[in-house]
Amino acid sequence: MAGYKRVRDIREDSDMTQAQVADLIFVNRRTYSCYETGAHMMPPEVLGRLADAFDTSVDYLMGRTDEKTPYPKPKKVTNTPRKIDVTGLSEEQIQHIQNFVDDLKALQDDIDLE
Repeated sequence: MAGYKRVRDIREDSDMTQAQVADLIFVNRRTYSCYETGAHMMPPEVLGRLADAFDTSVDYLMGRTDEKTPYPKPKKVTNTPRKIDVTGLSEEQIQHIQNFVDDLKALQDDIDLE
């Protein structure tokens, strides 16, 4: 097994010991050492915690990309119904707003299917 060279490099660049990183990602120091050397494969949840701790991506740690910057976090979508104050608008204007909202929902459905 090849090991995780970037994991070691990012730890050393941060001037941290294996014990410090192990504590940071909630694993035993000996286990962490085995991960770095490649004696054991790192489980996905540990890779994720490590990427979060060093503000990078799992792909970067695994050598799948040279882009160190983490991926953007997904935006939280709220499904809470909202009310729009249409006081003073004509029925025609209100219908335009309703049509616009319906179009946005349909567009979102199309995006979700891709």
